[in-house]
Amino acid sequence: MTAILRNAFLITLAALAVSCGKDPVMDCHFVVTPYIQKEKGGPEEINPDAKGYFFYADSAFYMVDSYETAASGKIVAKDGSGVREANGIPDTDETGTVNYRNLTDGTAILVLYDEATGIWCWRQLYLEKGQNYVVTRIRFREWRAGETYKEAGWIVTVPPGPEEPPVEEELPVEEEPPAEEEPPVEPETPDL
Repeated sequence: MTAILRNAFLITLAALAVSCGKDPVMDCHFVVTPYIQKEKGGPEEINPDAKGYFFYADSAFYMVDSYETAASGKIVAKDGSGVREANGIPDTDETGTVNYRNLTDGTAILVLYDEATGIWCWRQLYLEKGQNYVVTRIRFREWRAGETYKEAGWIVTVPPGPEEPPVEEELPVEEEPPAEEEPPVEPETPDL
């Protein structure tokens, strides 16, 4: 039992030593595998259509406010003072993995979007000394139409689904009451 506690303590110290440095990392690779899930509880498939950007900026001052902003490679200032262009575009390999390579500043905003579904997400990333290679995944949950949710540090926005045409209720057809029948007219017979 003491060996387990000692190992846990040593691992914790090592993690703190790596993550508590305040010097920016040089040449960090942040690797994201985006998945798409069309139905709740359904299978997840790698989304090869995800594209992205990165910015050396802080989410305390900047954000991604719409799909159009994400797809245009921009972020907007929270105080409304303007927009910033992307500092770089990540590589996407044939499997759909998005590689943010050579991140060199201590603070970055990463953005991903999918043209086919209109889903977009972004996250703040604080790069610290010793953080040279990070691998993670993100799930685009298409079934969460019209929602924004957080997952693995990402803020994910799913656009509303297609509008369903209004269902027209069939109103009962009012039948006209039967016309009152007039008694048959008997032909007059001449007096003889």
